[in-house]
Amino acid sequence: MKNHFFSFAEKTVKKLLVFVTFIALISVNNSCKRNLPDVPEESLRLIASYDLAVPEPSGLAPSAQSDRFYTVSDQTNQIYQISSTGQVLETYSYKGADLEGIAFNPNTSSFWIVQERTREVLQLRTNGTEFQRFTLNIPQGNANQGLEGITYNTKNGYLYILNETNPGLLLVVSTDGTLISQFTLDFAQDYSGIFYEKNDDVLWILSDESQSVSKCDLEGKVIESFATGIDKGEGVVVDADKKNIFIVSDSADKLYLFSYTEKVNNSVK
Repeated sequence: MKNHFFSFAEKTVKKLLVFVTFIALISVNNSCKRNLPDVPEESLRLIASYDLAVPEPSGLAPSAQSDRFYTVSDQTNQIYQISSTGQVLETYSYKGADLEGIAFNPNTSSFWIVQERTREVLQLRTNGTEFQRFTLNIPQGNANQGLEGITYNTKNGYLYILNETNPGLLLVVSTDGTLISQFTLDFAQDYSGIFYEKNDDVLWILSDESQSVSKCDLEGKVIESFATGIDKGEGVVVDADKKNIFIVSDSADKLYLFSYTEKVNNSVK
C-alpha cells in the first residue's frame, strides 16, 4: 500500500513540475516578445521603382514643386534635386561630411541637413552657402549610429531629428538648436528616415533594418506600421492626398513609389 501511495505521489509531483515548467516557458516567451520590435502586419503596394544616379542616397525631402525632391549622397556628401521618377535635375555645390538626412523649409527656401558622425545640424541656402550650424548633445555610442534623419514641421516651426540607434531617439529641436523635447523610440531595430506630413499632423518614420515605415504621432508613438521589403531604406516622403509613399534605398540606388491604399503582400525586386 505504501509503495502504491508513494508511486502515485511521485507521479503527481512530476506532473506538477512539468506543468510549472510549461507555464514558466510561456511567461518567458511572452516577455521576450514584448521586448522585440513590432513587426508590421501590413505591406505596401509597389507602383514603380526608378534607378537613381545618386550613389548611396540617404534622406529624402519634398521641394516647393510637387514633382521634385531633394536627397543627399552618403558617398559624395552632396545635395541633389531629383524628379519623382529618379532623374537628377541639379547637383548643389555644398560638400559636407557623412550626410545622412535632409529637410527643406519652404518659408525660407533653405535646406536642413544632418551629419551623422559629428552630430551636427546645418542650415544651408539653396546656393549651397552655410547659414548656421549647431551640435546636438546626445549619447556618443558608435560614431556610425548617430543622426540619421531630419524633417521640418511647417506648423510649429520645429525640426524633428532621428538618432539611428543606441539609443533610438526622436529629438524635437528649434531652428536655433534648442532641444525642445526628446523621446525614446523602441518600435523598430533602427530609425533611418523621417517625414512630417501636415495633413494629418504626423510623422512617418522609416527603419532600414526592420524594413518598415510607421505612421506616428509627434512623440513617436506608432499609429500604424507597414512592411516595405526594401533593403537600406533611408529616406521617405509621403503624399497624403494621393496616398503615395516615396522611399530611397541606399544600397540599391533606387527611388521606390508605393501606394498605401491597398495593403497587400508585395515583394520588391
